[in-house]
Amino acid sequence: MGTARLVVLTIIAIALTASVACGKNSDDAGARTDATRGPTELNELQERRAIRDLMDEGEVLDATMSQTATTASLKLVVVNEVSDIRAKELGTLFVRMVKQRGPNRQNDGGGRRGPEQVGLKFPGLEIGVGNVEYSIIVKYSDDKKVAQGTKARTAKSVTWE
Repeated sequence: MGTARLVVLTIIAIALTASVACGKNSDDAGARTDATRGPTELNELQERRAIRDLMDEGEVLDATMSQTATTASLKLVVVNEVSDIRAKELGTLFVRMVKQRGPNRQNDGGGRRGPEQVGLKFPGLEIGVGNVEYSIIVKYSDDKKVAQGTKARTAKSVTWE
């Protein structure tokens, strides 16, 4: 009877060790997935992934976001050589990445094409309606504002000022 218990405990220990070793991406280590955030809010891990993916764009120097219930504020810092059109493309891409990684992704725009979306990672696709209002500010590294836009919950794309 004692040997059987030892074998069972050994198997459990091996299974737990394997699940811990294989269960996490090193980029996500230490990220919390708080249940204290609202149902439409991204958790810390989702925020980090959206920002990390956007930082892969060569023109992006920094990206930050804050969110409360149904409002998300996004800020993007780009290199000074970026045109205002490209700044808007990057801002739209940031909104899309945040929306796709969070709980607010029930509508991806249905694949409809829009000429203002050309040149993005997902060319021609609208962002789609959702449960979150987005505001986005794109600035140069010297803090000069390049573009500012909003995406209402019922809107399918960002409206730029």
